[in-house]
Amino acid sequence: MRTMLTAAWLAGMLSGCIIVNTPPVPEYSVEIAPAAPPSADGEPPGPVRYKPYARELNAVLRQEATIEKELGKRDWNELGDELGDWQRQVRRLAGAADTSHEPALMRRCCDALDAHIASMRKSQRDLDARGVERALEEAGPVLRELSRTFPLTEPVPAPEPPPDAASARSSAGRAGDSRP
Repeated sequence: MRTMLTAAWLAGMLSGCIIVNTPPVPEYSVEIAPAAPPSADGEPPGPVRYKPYARELNAVLRQEATIEKELGKRDWNELGDELGDWQRQVRRLAGAADTSHEPALMRRCCDALDAHIASMRKSQRDLDARGVERALEEAGPVLRELSRTFPLTEPVPAPEPPPDAASARSSAGRAGDSRP
């Protein structure tokens, strides 16, 4: 029996059909994003990493499409659930504002977006599709400001080259030389 298991394992290894469970990516880790397309001058861009608030901002920005979809279906209960999710996402983004380059602006945008979502939730409870649409349209400029002002990624700085070995030795020799 053990020989059969070993043979099955070996066959799996040789065919490349081994499934490995990897741990999930920690929520606030630095991730390297896939390379973007080459720039206009043909140069490939350097590697990028996600900003600390990227996960929260991305969730807030993507939720707009979900709200539009549920509103189009007039599924009032699901729309209410999605609006509640959106409000929680906005509050998490506001909590991550200190990791941005303009925390006060991010908080103001989150407060404005929270007010628009509250208006949408009231209209949703009243089954007022036009009211939800109006509040969603009013939230559009805030969402555009967030996406324009707070990028999701930043370039990874190039590592500094190690000091030249010859210059390091010569400077070490001079530092230790105390003769007049």
